[in-house]
Amino acid sequence: MAKPTQHSTFNPQHSLATWLYRRPRLVLALLLAPPLLYLLLVYLGSLLALLAQSFFALDDFSGRVVYQPTLRTYASLLDPASLDIIGRTAGMAAAVTLAAAALAFPGVVAGSIFTFSLTLGDFIVPGIVGNSARFIGQAVLEQQGTAGNTPLAAAFTVVPIVIMAAYLLIAKRLGAFDAL
Repeated sequence: MAKPTQHSTFNPQHSLATWLYRRPRLVLALLLAPPLLYLLLVYLGSLLALLAQSFFALDDFSGRVVYQPTLRTYASLLDPASLDIIGRTAGMAAAVTLAAAALAFPGVVAGSIFTFSLTLGDFIVPGIVGNSARFIGQAVLEQQGTAGNTPLAAAFTVVPIVIMAAYLLIAKRLGAFDAL
């Protein structure tokens, strides 16, 4: 019976793939290089070009850019019209931020109510993840199911109810339910 012969043909694609597989940081660098170069060249380059233009000024008579470094343009920021524009922009940015926070507040409160209330009574997930510390849901399950101590289990269930009632009362006082 003849032995099978091994063919040792050189495959450059396989060699390159193996070489790259053994260097995951190089692969990461190669994948991140194009977007980072784009960021550096296009975004930061245009930002620096704009910043450089701010050190030039317009000739009042011809309206052409005078390419001599000066701080005259920055001094014109202190004119009443420029200060008005700066004030309106800063005021509008603050107003948009406050409006976005006010509009998002009911959603944040609703999400936290669902998450917080479900977490308080959860006894399945802590048992699956680990049993290093008991939570209220586990204590209720243990007291009612294993120990048969229904009064203590019922007393444990009052704790999340009181916590959620206090949380809902605070949320209502803050106006989280006004948009409903």
